[in-house]
Amino acid sequence: IRESYNQVIIKEDFLNFSDLFFSLLHSIRIKFFYFKKLNCEGLDFSKLFNSELKNGIGDDMAVEGLLNYRFIKRLKEKKIELDLLIDWWENQAMDKGLNKAVQTYYPNTKIIGYLGYFPREFELQLSPFRLESKLKYTPKTIAVIGNKIKKKINMFNKQQKVITSPAFRYSYLWNKKKKNKRKNKINIFVALPVGVEDSINIIKAISNVLFIKKNNFNVIIKPHPTMDKKILNKHLNEFNNRNYKIILGSINRILNKTDIVISSMSITCLEAIALGIPVIYIKRSIGLSFKSIPEEISKTMWRNCSSKQEIVNAIDFFTKKTLYKSKIQRNIGKKVRKNYFEPVTKKNVLNFLNLD
Repeated sequence: IRESYNQVIIKEDFLNFSDLFFSLLHSIRIKFFYFKKLNCEGLDFSKLFNSELKNGIGDDMAVEGLLNYRFIKRLKEKKIELDLLIDWWENQAMDKGLNKAVQTYYPNTKIIGYLGYFPREFELQLSPFRLESKLKYTPKTIAVIGNKIKKKINMFNKQQKVITSPAFRYSYLWNKKKKNKRKNKINIFVALPVGVEDSINIIKAISNVLFIKKNNFNVIIKPHPTMDKKILNKHLNEFNNRNYKIILGSINRILNKTDIVISSMSITCLEAIALGIPVIYIKRSIGLSFKSIPEEISKTMWRNCSSKQEIVNAIDFFTKKTLYKSKIQRNIGKKVRKNYFEPVTKKNVLNFLNLD
């Protein structure tokens, strides 16, 4: 990176030992912090919060946040000017440290927090409070990739400025045209989520439907990039018939040949619907749903399933294509693209950077 033709600032080049030492000691300092009472709506949450602090939940993120803060401080000491800061924003501790520092040491610098994906259900940290804005922990402007996402960001703070920006990561959705060729078998794409337990839950849910010797399906399984392939193979090897194929890499080409997507929690579900591809959404066996499909989207495009029979019924519904149903699905896809995936154009990019 240092030898790159482009000028790149590397955070670690500006941090010193005292910055590292101060940040790492956070996990020790926090042990001495204690909530006596933390009341909200008549309930005392102090025990819950104290337990989280004691167990060190999120310590690594907090350390990154402190390092980000000290990094910006060092930039200011070196008299390096910042005209614009764009943060890949998820409102984590690392984001808070960065935004607090920039608004402290560079109060006139424009800050944009870029949320580059659709926020799933119960990702409540993506709906910041007014107090967070007052304490300078959130960006002055939050950029989302679709107009329909703005409401989620402004849930608790109507004064937070939210703009629509290009969906850089999903630009292919506006260029791809799904091929509708007649074929003997149905291509089913199983997109496994980040959680190992959730991935195993999906595999078990579909095993008696898809992993059988005589069926009319081509099954393609894609593990999450962070998933240990040995764990995946261990659970797949339980099935004698290997009537599936495991693939890695980008999903762009896979969706081009996909008839049905099966997944849970993954943003791939919304990408598929945007292309007019129906989705079978497997309910989580435990924990919050973190659903990645807005409720407003017609059930013509997706089904919530947990049992074998529900999965069979959903596959049967989606494979019985008619011209009318296909047209409806394409129209829903166009609407989803318009509402949730802003196209990447020169005009939109310039607007996003405030360079128009």
